[in-house]
Amino acid sequence: MSAKGEGALVGLFPGASLASKRWPLERFAELAARLETGGARIVVFLGPEESAVAARARALFSSSALVLDGLTLSQLASASALLDLLVSNDSGPMHLAAAVGTPVLLLLGAPVRGAYWFGPVGERHRVLVRRTLSDISVAEAHAAASSMLTAADFSRRRAFGHAS
Repeated sequence: MSAKGEGALVGLFPGASLASKRWPLERFAELAARLETGGARIVVFLGPEESAVAARARALFSSSALVLDGLTLSQLASASALLDLLVSNDSGPMHLAAAVGTPVLLLLGAPVRGAYWFGPVGERHRVLVRRTLSDISVAEAHAAASSMLTAADFSRRRAFGHAS
């Protein structure tokens, strides 16, 4: 990650309504570790459907990663607005982050047709689509996230009073 990406605030949302839409939690943790090595700060968001894996998530991610669960929708929207990037499965929080202007990297196992129908709208977002989610490697997700962070405009976060 370039110096411009150092200190980036990256959110991860490993949840989804269906198990088939969830990239493995272990891969999210490995992605987080790689991003932290590049200087990023990590926030992991867990929804109500992930309550059963909250303890496991806290054990998998580094002690410097902030794991948040139990947020209200408005709290999630507010937190998402502060991120420089959200890496997510196909989920409501992914669309919420896109709606508040946060760049999104969507990890998607290709549906039968129209993979991009499910993605966030706008040019600041990227969709990694493979036949199945397990076909997306950590290295591939890391390369995409790093590329997005290198191109990111950190002025959004400065507007919220945070240093970049």
